[in-house]
Amino acid sequence: MMTTPTPDPTRLEAGLNRLYRGLETPPRRAPHVAADARPARLPVAPAPHWPRLGRPRLIFALALACAAAIAVGGVLALRSQPVELTAFHVSVLSSGDDLSCQLPIYATSADGSVGFIDFANGQAHFQPVRTSGNTYLAALGRWVPAAPQYVSPDGTEYVTEAGSGASGTSGPRTIVVTGPTSSRVVYRVPQGSSYVLLGWSLSGIVLLDQTPVGGEPPAEGEILVLSPNSGTITRYSPAYPALSNLNGFTSTGWVAVLEPGSNYLVLLSTEGNTRDTKSGDVNVITPAPGGDSAFNVVDLATGISTDYFDPAHDGSGIANVVAVTATGQPIVQLADIDLAHTAPSARAGDEQTTFLMPAPHERVVLNSGTIGQPGSADSFAGISQVQGSSIWLATDGGQIWRYDASSGQLTEVAAIHTSTQGAPGVEVVGDCD
Repeated sequence: MMTTPTPDPTRLEAGLNRLYRGLETPPRRAPHVAADARPARLPVAPAPHWPRLGRPRLIFALALACAAAIAVGGVLALRSQPVELTAFHVSVLSSGDDLSCQLPIYATSADGSVGFIDFANGQAHFQPVRTSGNTYLAALGRWVPAAPQYVSPDGTEYVTEAGSGASGTSGPRTIVVTGPTSSRVVYRVPQGSSYVLLGWSLSGIVLLDQTPVGGEPPAEGEILVLSPNSGTITRYSPAYPALSNLNGFTSTGWVAVLEPGSNYLVLLSTEGNTRDTKSGDVNVITPAPGGDSAFNVVDLATGISTDYFDPAHDGSGIANVVAVTATGQPIVQLADIDLAHTAPSARAGDEQTTFLMPAPHERVVLNSGTIGQPGSADSFAGISQVQGSSIWLATDGGQIWRYDASSGQLTEVAAIHTSTQGAPGVEVVGDCD
């Protein structure tokens, strides 16, 4: 259980590994010397076609508040042991033949590689980068040590926390913005308050107020929008999704999803089936088929919370919000099992449907099929990248997808493989420029 506003990644990973047998923790590795410049383009050779083997996703931040579990999606840099850079092989599909850009990615699997996929002339080449960062800011021409959702909308700054245990520091807790040449404190958290940093939206820096009431954190905290310029805070008390053990499933809490550069916060609640088995002296809980999801979308400009998806209107299933368009339309992946916490060997053969929700309780199917079969999406990562009318997405099976808002099509454009470990789980961590 998290009792401080800043989760300890090591303790969280250990707890999650006890809960989910299929969740693997990547090896820690030490920071490398940062490579700030984008590498020059190299000639692209055809990539061999390796078998596609998915890998489990990494869970990034988890907080337990009373009966509610709050997971904040993002990229978590875990680097304390040096490893060799992985040689990824990239196959370009026909739908990616028109691409001519460099796409920054971060491998969330044990490969741990960071770098660019260089698309040109219907082919692609992976260029690894030695860096202590995990998000690429094209405006600055360098990698920074922050998850994509903590980057300013103009791509020139990023927000972090300091003090009271944040990143191993002590002293008063502060919200810090780092720019091209310097850092500045934009807010000092009041003594006794407990705020969780969610990201940087178009309206400002977003925090969740988890200040204890009567000695316990609130199950449903206020959403705070902080102006990075004036330091003033706007408070919202949005409506949270509530399943209330509707169909007898076990509550696994709710997730706060803020995609990079978005002005819409998704509050998603999930209840699912689990299996309780023995592993030596330890009870191991793993996902089982069956479950319900509900989520609301909060407009951070107004604080208005809209009920978008619930079992009564939209049927059963475990929903993951994998992207949000610039106009606030969620892209959802729905399955009969919790894909995010299911090992690849266990989810292969499961059916999934990925759809756009142009309005509450409406869906336009973008992709559907059996996981592991050609043409079907694997489990999407928790972070996407909006770039103009496009959204870049990646999966735990090494697939790169692009959603085109102008055509309404979601297409797989590339697949990443390794010669020894199968497909890595990856996330897109910057624009394709």
